[in-house]
Amino acid sequence: MPLFLPLHKNQMLMKTTPLFAVLTVASALAFTGCEKKPTVENAAPGAVTEAPVAKTKTFETIHVSAAIDAYVNAPSDDKAAAVDRALAELEGEIAELRERIAKASGDEHVEVGTKIQNLTEFHTKEKARYTAAKVGAAVGAVKEDADKAADTVKDGAADAADDAKDAAHDAKEAIKDAAHKTGDAVKEGAHDAKEAIKDAAKKTGETLDNAAEKAGEKIREVLP
Repeated sequence: MPLFLPLHKNQMLMKTTPLFAVLTVASALAFTGCEKKPTVENAAPGAVTEAPVAKTKTFETIHVSAAIDAYVNAPSDDKAAAVDRALAELEGEIAELRERIAKASGDEHVEVGTKIQNLTEFHTKEKARYTAAKVGAAVGAVKEDADKAADTVKDGAADAADDAKDAAHDAKEAIKDAAHKTGDAVKEGAHDAKEAIKDAAKKTGETLDNAAEKAGEKIREVLP
């Protein structure tokens, strides 16, 4: 199964007058050339990060570079799909050129062969840049998830520490309250005991007085 799929738009482009095609491509390149090519910030070590310059510039090469630049700046599923479409369009252009070179000869054969080589090289480099961007986006997403998990654990530990602190404080207050209540109970018990002793002593004194009075009366009765 061939890697590249031909697209009708490339056939239309081939049929466009050379002057119009050159002017259109030149205008697009003048607009995009002023912008700084983005690189992959989170790419794996050794990965291709610089945006390549197409030796043969076409609408497809411009489309591929723009789509990958957009993905590098802000990765998303929609932008990834746009890159895939742009790469497929470039692959279609290369496939058409391969069909053309099979029928070409002389200078045309050399010219078409050079275009195929340049576009294939550009396709390889841009696909590598796109792959590096996807790796960087995946690493960034994993790191973000890890940071969120660490924050969650940190928050949970802080909450647990606060709960333990509150529990310790409550226990301390309960002990203090129990101690106060025990002290009050001891004081009340001592006071009650004191009052009981006083009451018993009073009653004992009254009993002794009564006994003494009765003894005195009996003595007086037996005296002449």
